[in-house]
Amino acid sequence: MRVERGETVTTKLKVAKWYSKQASENAFSLTGGDVSVKGNFIDINPDRYKVRVTDNGLNSDPNSKQTIKIKLKSLGLFSTTGGVWVPGLTDRGQEVELKETENNSGQFVSANLLLVSTTTDNKFRARGIAPNSLNDPTLKVRLSDVVIATYRNAANQEVSGAAGVPATRKLAVGINQLLNNVGNRQYVKNADVALDLYYTREIFAQIGVQVDVSYQQNLRQSTTVLDGVRMDLDRDGLSVYEKEFASPVVIAKETRIMTGQWVNLTPAGVRGLDVISVYFPNFLTTDATAGRPFAEGVALYLLGTVMMNGPVAAPGAEAGPKAHGYVTLAHELGHFLLAGIVLHAPSTNAMQKVHLMVEGDSAVEANTVFDSRRLTSADEREILFWRGKGHKWFK
Repeated sequence: MRVERGETVTTKLKVAKWYSKQASENAFSLTGGDVSVKGNFIDINPDRYKVRVTDNGLNSDPNSKQTIKIKLKSLGLFSTTGGVWVPGLTDRGQEVELKETENNSGQFVSANLLLVSTTTDNKFRARGIAPNSLNDPTLKVRLSDVVIATYRNAANQEVSGAAGVPATRKLAVGINQLLNNVGNRQYVKNADVALDLYYTREIFAQIGVQVDVSYQQNLRQSTTVLDGVRMDLDRDGLSVYEKEFASPVVIAKETRIMTGQWVNLTPAGVRGLDVISVYFPNFLTTDATAGRPFAEGVALYLLGTVMMNGPVAAPGAEAGPKAHGYVTLAHELGHFLLAGIVLHAPSTNAMQKVHLMVEGDSAVEANTVFDSRRLTSADEREILFWRGKGHKWFK
C-alpha cells in the first residue's frame, strides 16, 4: 500500500490550502457578492493525495472491477498535564473505498483526498459526505502527525502504510502574561493562552509552520517611571500608541516601560531576535483614547513584539471590547512572517475576506470555512523561501 501525490509515491503530506489567487486551484468561487465552495475543490487542490493498494489476492473476479475499503486515521503526540508526551488520535478517521483501476489489475485507488488542520474544515461536508462517515475525503491533522492507512488482505491480515505531515519551519514565540497590581493575578489565564496557541497552530499548519513556545512567564507591572508615566493597567489598560492614527506612529511610554525597549530596533535587529515576544495585558488602548479598547491585537514590528487585547474568543463567538478573535494572534504574527507587510487592506470583497491578513471589520470569524484564516501557496513560498530567511526566530 502506498500514498501518492499526483503520480508520485510519497512519505510526506501537506495540509491543504483552500484559497488561491489562481482560479484553477481556488476552492472558492465568487458569484455577485456571494462566495461559495466549488463542488470539485478537492480534485483541483495541489495538496491532494490518494491511497493505492496493490493486492492480487483481493481481485476476486477477473471479469469485473472490485472495490475494497481502507481505514484512514491520523496519529500524533499529545502533552499531558504532567508534561509527558503520549501518543493519541488527532482524527479517528473513517473508511474509504478504493476502486480497482481495471478488470483483473489488482490495483485499487482511492478518490482524491485532503488533509485539513481545523475542526471546521474537517466538519465541512465535502462531496456532500458527513464527517467521519464512509468516503469522507478530509482528515484532520497537526504538524508532525502521521497519517495511517490500513486494510485487511485475503488472509485477513492487517496491512498498513503511512505518511508524515512534517513541519517545514518553526516560529519561536515568548509568552508574557501581565499580572494585576492587586493580588498579582493573570489578566489572561494559562488556559486562554493555550487556546490561542491552539488556534494559531491550526492556521499556520497550512504552510507547514510550527509555532513553538520558547518561554512562558508572568510579568509584574514595572515600577519604572518614564517622563512622568508609569504602568497602571488596572486603571485603563495598556497604552500602545501616543495617538490613535498618527503618522509616523509613536509608541506609548507605557509600552516602552513594559517591554524595556526605549528605542526601535532596526530590521536587522528584528531578524536577530531569538523569539517574537507576545504580551497578554488586560486590554489595549491609546493615550488618546485611554480606557477604550482600540484593537484586538497589534504587531509592533520594530519592537519585535505582539500585543493582544485580553483573552481569545472561541470561533463564532463575539470577541467583545476586551477580547480578540481566534484568528488575531495568527494575523499579528503574520506581519512578522511577511516582514511587516499587509497583504490586503480592509476589503468588502467576499473572496479576499477568507485571507488571514484581511484587516479590521472586514475580517470574518464566524466559525465557517469562509473565515479570515486562509494562506495561499504564494504566501507559503514568500514566507518560507524569501521573507523568512535570516531570522533567528524562524528556523
